Amino acid sequence: MKNITEKWSNVEEIQNGYARIREENAIMREEIDILKTVTEKQSNEMETMKSTILDLQARSMRDNVLFHNIKEAKEESCEQKVPKVLAENKYESELSF
Repeated sequence: MKNITEKWSNVEEIQNGYARIREENAIMREEIDILKTVTEKQSNEMETMKSTILDLQARSMRDNVLFHNIKEAKEESCEQKVPKVLAENKYESELSF
């Protein structure tokens, strides 16, 4: 009888251990789902930030055109010189300053 009682006790310990593991597993799965949601949200926010940064960079570059090796007289401004150089080199374009 003692042998059966010991074996039954072992079975109960195993069942209790299994129940604890299942509970821990359920909690961990919930935590993983939360982490997935947070990670996805952060990823979306990062993509939005990247897009915003790219847009801001493009907007700032749009207004900053650099011309090199153009000689300028003292009384002459860039607004006067650049269209002349472009016309001389057959770059026809509408410019606004």
